[in-house]
Amino acid sequence: LTAAKLPIALGIGGCIVLTGTDISAGRVVGLAACISASLLTTVFKVFPNMTSAMPIPVVLLIVLGVGAAVGFVNGFSVAKFKLHPSYRSLITGTLFTIGGVAIPRYVLYAVILTAVMWVIWNKTTFGKNMFAVGSNEEAANVSGVNVARTIILVFMLAGVMYGITGFFDGARIASANANTGLN
Repeated sequence: LTAAKLPIALGIGGCIVLTGTDISAGRVVGLAACISASLLTTVFKVFPNMTSAMPIPVVLLIVLGVGAAVGFVNGFSVAKFKLHPSYRSLITGTLFTIGGVAIPRYVLYAVILTAVMWVIWNKTTFGKNMFAVGSNEEAANVSGVNVARTIILVFMLAGVMYGITGFFDGARIASANANTGLN
């Protein structure tokens, strides 16, 4: 088991040398495992048009490419935006103080996000479509609302909010693991 986890440690080791870390490591491992399994299986087909499993070297190159792409985004963020040293203070730094109690910056971000979501939900066609689909999917469809598109966009927007939450929590608790956000 330790040998199977050694590549993760070696990858993060380089990040630690740079006085940082890479909290996406576990998720990238999971993504690579899912991609590998979906491209190499013939029993439970994820891609029904695939008549046989892809060659192992091709799948390996694909997952290496995906890992490199995620690493590029992470590295670019660190190199260009100085994400390691500024990330925690960007989120948890003091916005202002009330009666000696420091109010962290993420409170302001939460207020801004709430305002943005209120506008999206209440003042856009997308928001009106969302409530229409939620009230009566069939009536929304008859009214010309693209129900499938609306549902997908709602879940994509939710995913963006989950991502923001993970970003905030990583800085707020100065730690992250697979159970961050559990419950």
